[in-house]
Amino acid sequence: MRLTFLAARPGYVAWAMTNALRLELAPRGISITALHVGYVDTDMVAHLDVPKSDPATIAALALDGVRDGALEVVADDVSRSVCSGLSGELSVLYPQLTVAGSAR
Repeated sequence: MRLTFLAARPGYVAWAMTNALRLELAPRGISITALHVGYVDTDMVAHLDVPKSDPATIAALALDGVRDGALEVVADDVSRSVCSGLSGELSVLYPQLTVAGSAR
């Protein structure tokens, strides 16, 4: 649970900022498609021994999402896990709020 919480924190900030920007720009007819992706197989992460997505696949998913007017493109399992954690119960997102395993 702690790893989900740590991964969700920066994801939540980006998600909240994207939504705020969406609300700001919508009256001007500007839409935003957010791309959520974990590691992409690039030189920058070549040294990491973790699952990585193919850059061409991610680019295609992103372009399809923009073309289709999607609000979000959740491109891989890592991102799906983080996004699902963002909508979780507070005790999952913030385990420090629980006392001896039970929420107050």
